[in-house]
Parts: sequence; structure tokens; C-alpha cells
Amino acid sequence: LEAGPRIKHNLCLKNFADAVVLSSQSNAAMMESYQVEVMGDDPFVYWAMLERNGSYSSINRGSGGRNFDGRYSGAEELDIFPGPCVNDTLNKTVNFFCSKQCRVKSKKYNNEV
Repeated sequence: LEAGPRIKHNLCLKNFADAVVLSSQSNAAMMESYQVEVMGDDPFVYWAMLERNGSYSSINRGSGGRNFDGRYSGAEELDIFPGPCVNDTLNKTVNFFCSKQCRVKSKKYNNEV
């Protein structure tokens, strides 16, 4: 026997139904994160840049695999909140400073990107 949502006596049924619909729409919007949108294009290289402070590697989430993991130059500021994607669960970013010549290189091929 499964119990459905509990309805309080002083809550109008229409307001409750509206809240359930809004909650459902909110959950659907959260599933459409930036990463899901990018991965839908099947990129060869995708560095999400979600690494924490102290990390020097950026994992490639694209179809090119780990051979195309990146390596930060070391002058970047990692783990910055909030990032640009409001509805993303891991909403953080990396700051690159032109004056410090920040960059990411492909580990295997040592190319700057």
C-alpha cells in the first residue's frame, strides 16, 4: 500500500496541484543542465572546469577520452562560486588571468587550448 502526498485540511487543493506541477517543471529544468546540453552535441574535447583548488588536471568528458585531459598552467583560480550556470548542480568556474598567462594544455599532445 503506497501513500500519496499528504494534503493538509487548510490547503486549497488547486494551490497544492499548482505546487506539484511547478515542482515537476523545476525538476525537469534542473535535468537540462549546461553539461547535459553540451554532451548532447557529442564533443571530442569537453573540459567542464569543475576541479577543486589545488588540482592541475582538467578531465576530458568528451568522446576523445582521457588522452585529451587538460593540464592547468597553475596560475588559475579554481573552485570559484557561483559559476555562470544558475540551474547547474556544480555551479562553479575557473578564473583565467591574462596577466599571468593562464592556459590549459592537452596532456598527451602538449597543445595549448
